[in-house]
Amino acid sequence: MEQSWNILVVDDERYNIDLVRRALRPRRRYNIIAADSPTEALMILASTEVHLLIVDQKMPGMTGVELLEHAKLAGTLVPAIMATAYPDDADVRQALAVHLIIRILDKPWFSQEMLGAVDQAIVA
Repeated sequence: MEQSWNILVVDDERYNIDLVRRALRPRRRYNIIAADSPTEALMILASTEVHLLIVDQKMPGMTGVELLEHAKLAGTLVPAIMATAYPDDADVRQALAVHLIIRILDKPWFSQEMLGAVDQAIVA
């Protein structure tokens, strides 16, 4: 039986979560877990095994980078893809440089880009 992978998608815009879900639909082994806030994501990370994060940068209350820093401090080391309309944000670039994220996807992204990025992250 093929292994199932839990992918936590964190975005304050539900539409973007639905786009990720549709992009990854061809891979039945990907179980999408949705969080519409960083706070909700931290609660999920504390109670659920997550294999990959897909995170937006600009969210109310906490940025995607701040979310990943909080998760790291809590001992949760999960590979993360930053899907953002702000790929040149200094914090995003720094997060990539220190390997807090493994890839940046510019919004809007194409479904094949997302699928390819996730496939690569899961294999790595």
